[in-house]
Amino acid sequence: MNELKLLDLIEEAKMGDSESQYLVGGYYLFEKKDFLTGCYWLKLSYENGFEKASKVLAAVYNEGYLVKTNEKLARHWYLKSRLSFYKTEYNKAFGEKFDRYLVNKTK
Repeated sequence: MNELKLLDLIEEAKMGDSESQYLVGGYYLFEKKDFLTGCYWLKLSYENGFEKASKVLAAVYNEGYLVKTNEKLARHWYLKSRLSFYKTEYNKAFGEKFDRYLVNKTK
């Protein structure tokens, strides 16, 4: 990735664009081998709605990429990715009813 493209992505990520946050996180994690910065951006990306980030975080902790293997964190992120998948699929079928069900179930 060239430096100008990276600077643009970082700027968009700072403004809250979740896909840019995901790309910046991946860049730092896989290109720069910077675990803390990469995970920071990936977590932020997930929190801002880019659900694919949870799959990457699950794989990082499961495989022990740049960090000691952590089954608990791998499971945490894997479950978030599965919940996101099921929430999306059920919302297609049942609409907002499933959202309300999940909110009530987690209280």
